[in-house]
Amino acid sequence: MKAKKRIITIYKNLDDPYVDVMLTGMGETPRERFDRFFEIRKKFELFIGFDHSTRDRTIKIRKAEWI
Repeated sequence: MKAKKRIITIYKNLDDPYVDVMLTGMGETPRERFDRFFEIRKKFELFIGFDHSTRDRTIKIRKAEWI
């Protein structure tokens, strides 16, 4: 599988990226937007160094001390 070529976009003002994302989202189906959201979220978490494997995923149920 061939990797996509990256495109560098230069915007004239700070509003253009938001307008670009909005126009891209308007052309997608809800399912495509849903999938893209989690794809972008995963990339962001990898970028900031958040690792899901290190999180404690156990549920602890105990009686409240005040009861």
